[in-house]
Amino acid sequence: PTTTAYGGMVAGTVVVAAAELIANWIAGRALRSGVALGGGVWIATMDMRNGESSYSAADAVIRNLTVREFVRRWTGLVVGAGGGVYSPAKTPGLYALLENAYTAMTLAAYTGSHPGVVAGHLDGGLTISPVQFLLETELTQSLAHLAPPLDISEETIGLDTILSVAHAEKGDYLQTEHTLRHFRSALWLPELAGRAGWTGVDSEEQVLRRAQRKVDELIASYRKPDVDEDMLAKL
Repeated sequence: PTTTAYGGMVAGTVVVAAAELIANWIAGRALRSGVALGGGVWIATMDMRNGESSYSAADAVIRNLTVREFVRRWTGLVVGAGGGVYSPAKTPGLYALLENAYTAMTLAAYTGSHPGVVAGHLDGGLTISPVQFLLETELTQSLAHLAPPLDISEETIGLDTILSVAHAEKGDYLQTEHTLRHFRSALWLPELAGRAGWTGVDSEEQVLRRAQRKVDELIASYRKPDVDEDMLAKL
C-alpha cells in the first residue's frame, strides 16, 4: 500500500499513515493468509499560503522518515519512505533534476537505501516529461562512477605513463596514449548536461534544446515491431 497524508503535526501524520498501512495489511491477510507484507509512504505537505503541495520539502521528508521508523520499530517491517521523483517543479530542467536528486540522497542518507530518481515526473507526479526523463536518466547513469568495485590493475594505474610525464617535466597527461585509451570510460561525458555548472538561463536552454532534439530523434526512429495479432488477442 502507498499512503499520502497532507498537513498535521508529524506525530499525528504518523498515526494516520501507520493506521492506513496496518489496515491494508490486515485486509491483505484476510484475503490471503500468509501474503507478504510491504509498502511505501509518500507524504506531501501543503503550503498554506497558496495550496501548493510538495513531496520534496523538508517537512514532507521528515514525515516520510518518521513513519518508516515508527512502523519498523512497532512491527519489524521496513517500508519505503518516498523517492526522488515527485518534484513540484512545473517545467523540465536542471532545477527539477537537482531537487529530485537532493530528495533521493537525503532519504538514502537516513535509510541506507537509495530510492529511484528516473521517472520524468513534474508537478508532483501529475505530468510526465520526456525531456525531464532523459535528463534524469543521464544523471542516474553518471552515478555508475560511484559504484564499486574499482578496477585496480597495472593498466588502470598507468605507472609507466605517470613516470613518463614526471610532474609535467616531460609533457602532460593529455598527450599520452594511456589517456587516449581510457578517457571515455574513466570520465563522465554527458550528452545533454554540461560539466561547467549553471551559467544562467542561456545554458539551461541549451540543455533543454539538446534534450528535446534527442526526444524527437527517438520518436522519429521508432518502428512498430512485427507482432502476431492473434497471439496478442489470446494474451
